[in-house]
This record gives sequence, structure tokens and C-alpha cells, in this order.
Amino acid sequence: MEGEGPSFKVIIVGASVTGLTLAHCLHRAGIDYVVLEKHHAVHPPIGAAVAILPNGGRIMEQLGIFRHIEDRCQPFQRVHLCFQDGFYYDSLSPSVILKRFGLKFAALERTQLLEILYTHLPDKSRVLTSKGVVRITPHGSKMFVTTANGGEFQGDLVVGADGVHSVTRREMWRIANIEQPGLIPFKEQASMSVEFSCIFGMSNPIPGRKRWQHIVRIGPGFTFLIFPAAGDSLFWVLIEKLPHKYVYPDVPRFSREDAIARCEAAASEPIWEEVRFRDIWAQRRAFRMVALEENLFRTWHHGRIICIGDSISKMTPNIGQGANTAIEAAAGLANVIYAITQNHRQPSDDTIHQALATFSERHRKRLDAIHLESRWITRLEACQGWMVTVFTRYVAPHCGDLFALGVVRNSYNGEVLQFLPLTERSGKHWPKLEWWNTWGLSKWQEFGERMMYCFGVVILLWISWVVFNVKELSFYRFQIHRHLFRKRDRRHGKSNKPSPDFSSREQWDIWYSNFPVWELEQLACVSEYLFRKIAIPFNEIAAHDVDWGFRGIVFGYNEAWESDYGLPFLAKVITTDSYEERYRLLSPKASRIAIFLPSDVQDIFHSDVDETVPLKDYTAEQLKSLEGSKRSDTDPGPAEAWHHAHLELNWPAFVCSYEVHDLRRWGYVMWDYSRLVEMGFFDSPVPLLDYGPAMPDQAQQDRIVESLVTRRKLYYKGARGWWAEGDESRLKWERPSEVSDEETDIEHFKTRILF
Repeated sequence: MEGEGPSFKVIIVGASVTGLTLAHCLHRAGIDYVVLEKHHAVHPPIGAAVAILPNGGRIMEQLGIFRHIEDRCQPFQRVHLCFQDGFYYDSLSPSVILKRFGLKFAALERTQLLEILYTHLPDKSRVLTSKGVVRITPHGSKMFVTTANGGEFQGDLVVGADGVHSVTRREMWRIANIEQPGLIPFKEQASMSVEFSCIFGMSNPIPGRKRWQHIVRIGPGFTFLIFPAAGDSLFWVLIEKLPHKYVYPDVPRFSREDAIARCEAAASEPIWEEVRFRDIWAQRRAFRMVALEENLFRTWHHGRIICIGDSISKMTPNIGQGANTAIEAAAGLANVIYAITQNHRQPSDDTIHQALATFSERHRKRLDAIHLESRWITRLEACQGWMVTVFTRYVAPHCGDLFALGVVRNSYNGEVLQFLPLTERSGKHWPKLEWWNTWGLSKWQEFGERMMYCFGVVILLWISWVVFNVKELSFYRFQIHRHLFRKRDRRHGKSNKPSPDFSSREQWDIWYSNFPVWELEQLACVSEYLFRKIAIPFNEIAAHDVDWGFRGIVFGYNEAWESDYGLPFLAKVITTDSYEERYRLLSPKASRIAIFLPSDVQDIFHSDVDETVPLKDYTAEQLKSLEGSKRSDTDPGPAEAWHHAHLELNWPAFVCSYEVHDLRRWGYVMWDYSRLVEMGFFDSPVPLLDYGPAMPDQAQQDRIVESLVTRRKLYYKGARGWWAEGDESRLKWERPSEVSDEETDIEHFKTRILF
């Protein structure tokens, strides 16, 4: 029941940017509140930077705080987006923002922002430190919050602004599942993940360098973000792709030593002009390494508890919207609380529930789009995947100022404080958003954006064949080759007749004659590489499994039949850690397909080549016959490397030859030729490194036969699973198999073992 009663009181958990902003908003709305902060200080020195963009800045302007933020910031006019190959282009987004909104692109230390928010809060007695929340208890229409030091606080609404490791969120889930079991499923609770690490820091001025701009340094698997700070100091961020995806709460924790090791490893990376990261690192003032959580939770509130900011919406810092959307959420929630307390000092549970549901649904829709953009930009700036890499380097620079367009679009349709007037800089006379910059904000426009995206994918696929580096393109050719020419079907080591669907001479001619011989050699290099990769899990099974031993499958050397199933299959086998899963994938009961690239290539080119003349003595016409019907690769490096390696050879040795076997293990036709010369690849034989199995010698063959025989005998006794000499602890036992004459069977078995 709604009534007058005492004034409505809000308990804010966390003196974060979100929490202190909400405190300012509630103060201006005349609503009672208290802030509980677990740390001893409101603004501890942590060295991280925060960007205030127009959608957050306009609210700070309404609160009269933005001018204090501007005073702490170093102005800059542009953003340099730099690539590893030296190419860069500029975004004028800071200038665009200032001209359009009257607000600076503000970057300052998070500690400074917290200090500003706290210093200018009229009643600091409402902010209580050393009050870590441990328990939240609903009692009727009141909420009781217990802190670690035994304190208890009573209020009408609890707001979780306590960050990514939110105690408020945890308590909300606990209470919700007590009152309505299963309301917050485990999937929701485990939906936050980590794919990137972040080292943020601050450095003193670099000698001889002044007037920095914002720099985004893009590289494979990493991104540097550089922001100018007051007095020519620098804020910097190093974001790196982690080798695995982690699911909260099992996320990595990083030490100071981890941060130092990663920064020293990145010391030689260029940042801008002659400055490398080592120059910035040498002037470091503070730094810290953290995991970057990403998630937008679906459940924001339950009863009289609601979470906002990082506690419910966590993104990477790449687009700078974490703090700004948190400021928006604080303003939006303040609007809701103001609205429901105007007519009734004590709104009912139903009124509060409806108001919170409406607010969270509206704000979540906006955050869905911003989170999607954040995830995309993060992976774009880390060049994650070939399509993203192609788009970042070769398409985005020619699509206008996408950086500025994104900032402008996100500045509109956000929250403002409805109970405070708009000023000139908080949006009173902001220009309308152009129609072409509103995509994603309506259903029809979202449809149009998706259509354009699909069209862009088609264009990028076409572009990729032009700009792929040699290695990537070779792997794609290999994948296509393995699916087109499954020439001979093999079951249990026995070769059947060629399949009529894949043995057409015309098909071979079309494929092989369209590639120069050095590109076919690239296929062989890929095959060698994949064989070395797959040989490790294959031999793990072949050398230890009883069932495989019974079947006489040799190890230490094997035809690379596994690669015929394609790259996705190989990736699955190589990356799985489970012995049982590898056994299932590599089951010897499955049909085997073998492709003989050397003989196929020789069949095509044999008639055009004089077997008695070495390559160095070929005529121009003879050389032309090796080039295929057209050159599909404009990079001369592979052709030069291949020709140089084969000068003394004639036809039978041209492709997949033993003479260049060591070079093929290095993937020599995928390297820059001049680099190979500098490394002495063609001056002397390349050392045979331990890349994987080679043909076993007689002593090794004898040991393999002994292992196979032992496992065949164990199989008859009923053993299954993993075995090693002297270790039968992992064997599983079934009913023994009957064999009429085991000794004769074993002797016959030995004759069927083929190397």
C-alpha cells in the first residue's frame, strides 16, 4: 500500500563512478541516500584512465561537474589509428565532438574523476568508507544491509554500484532463488567471460616529446591505447588476446610480475613515429594488469534491489563507453526514483517493480547495441580473424571517419536528468542526428544495417583473395583441395578402386593446371605442417591404445590421411585434451581417405617437362609450362624461393621431392625470398629439426612390432583402453575373446604390419 510515511531512502553500495554519480543525482532530486564503500578511501590511486564522451558528459554538465573534469584534461584534436606495417590514418572525432556538442573528448585518471565527484558532493557525510557489504536482507517493505564490521543500514531500495565482482548482484541472485527457485538460472550466473587481458598505466613525459594525440595502435592479438595526460604525461593501455576463453568466476588473476613480463615482451613495439613502447615503459609511474570481463546480464533487479554500471554491464575499454553508460544508468535510475516518489513518499512494491522493470528494459535495449559495438571494435582492433583483419586494414580507412560516427551515434538517445534543465552543452540545442547515422536504432534501420553487413561480407570475401598473405591463402587452397580430390578410399589400410566422382582427369587438369608449381609446393608445405601437428595426438593413441594395437596401426610414422578430413577436424583433434575424445575422433573403424598430391601433380606436368634438363637450363617456354594457366599470386617471393631451391633439379624432383624435404618443413615457399637468403637457407643444408615423426629405422620398427603384439595379446584377454610398457593401471577389462591358435595368429599378424 502506498502512503506518506518517512522519506524514501536509497542505499548505494559502492563509491564508484556509478555510485557517486547516482549520489549527485539523488541529492539534486532531494532524495535521501547513503553510500557504502568497502575501501578505506573513496579515490585510491590506481592509474587507470577513463574517457568521458558526450553521452556521459552531458549528464555531468547538468550536474555542474563537467567544467571541473575539463580542467584536469589535456586537450587533443585527433586520433591516430596505426597498423603494424607502418600505415596509419586519422580520425577527427575529438574535433567533431567539440564542434557538434560543445564538449571536449575528456580523458583523465579514474582517481581524478572519483576525486572530482567526491569533492563536489554537497554532503560528504553520506559517503561511508570501510563499509564492505556482506549481506542484504529484505524485511517487509524495507531492506537491511549488513557490513563486514557489523554495521546495519536500513533503506527502501538497494542499488548495486559495486563493480564487476558485485556483492549486491550475488545477494540479489541468492534472494531471488530463495523466493522463486530457478528464477536466476546458472547459465545467467555464468554468462560473464574473459577473452582479453589489460595492462593500464600512467607514464611521465617522454624526453623530447610534447603535445600527444590519442593513439590506437592495432596489431595481431593486441591493441595499444595512448591518451595524453596533463603536463605531457601519458595514460596507456595494452589489451591482449588471451589463449583461452575463461568463464566467470574462473578467470585469471595477474600479478605485478605478470604485468612486467608482458610489458617487457612488448617493449620493441612501435607506438608513434620513432617512439616505441619501451620509451613509455621506461617512464612508468603506475601500472596494473587485470582480466577484461565482458557481459550484459539479463536480470538487473529483483524486489527492491537493482544493479547498474559494471555490476551488470561490463565491456572492454576500446570504445570508452563503460563509464559513460554507467553515468547514463545512474541518471536514468534517478529519474525513475524521482518519478515514483513525487506523489508518494513510500511507493508500493508493485510500483517499484514496474518502474525498475521499465527502466532496465529500456536501458538494456540501448546497451545491447553498445555492447555489440564494443565486442566488434575490440576484436577488430586486435585483428581477430582474417575477415576482421582485412576489414580493419584495407576497408575501414576508406569508409569515412567511422570512429567519429560511432561516438556521435552513441551520444544520442541516451539518458538525461529529466528533473534538471538542459544547458547548451547538455543537449538543449544539439543538432539532430542525420538519418544515415541512425542505423541500429529502429527495426527497419536494423534490417538495412544487416543487409549492408551481408553485402559487406561478400565484398570482404572477394577482397580477401587479393590481400591474403601467402600462408593464409595456402591453407585455404589446401582445405579446398582436400575436399575436391578424395582420390582413393582406404579402409583399414587396403586401397580400393578410385572413386569415379573424384578421379576425373578433367577435374585434375582444371585444378592443377591453374596453379604454378610453387603454389602446389605450398600445398605440400601445408600438408607437411598439418601432418606434424596431427602426428602428436595420433601417435598418442597409436602407441598406447589396446584396440589400435590389436588392429596393427603403426606409430612413429603414418600417412597423413587425417588431414583429408579438413582443417576443422584437425583443429578439433589437436585442441582437445581428452584421450577418450581423441580416440573417438581418430577411430580406426572410420573410412580413411588418402590423397596423393605428388603423383597427381606429376601426372599433370610430366608431359611438358624434359626430365634430363635441370631447371637452371630451362628455356623460357619450358619455364612458362610450370606457371599454370594464370598467376594467382602476385607476390614474387614464393616463385623466387622455389626456383632457387630447384636450380639443380629436373622434373621428378620438382614437387614434394625428398631433395627439398627439409626446406618444405620450414614452409620455404611461404617466406620472403630475400629473408631466406639472409638466413642462409640456400647456402647450406637446413638442419633437420625435431618437427615430428620420420620413417622409423629397423630398431624402432622392432619396438613398434613388439608393442603391437603385446597389445594384441592383451586385447584377447579382454583389456581395452590406454596401455604403456610397465603400466596397466588405466586398462578397462571386458570378457576375453576366444582365439583358436594365438601363436599362429600372432605370427600371421606380424606379417600384416606395414611401415
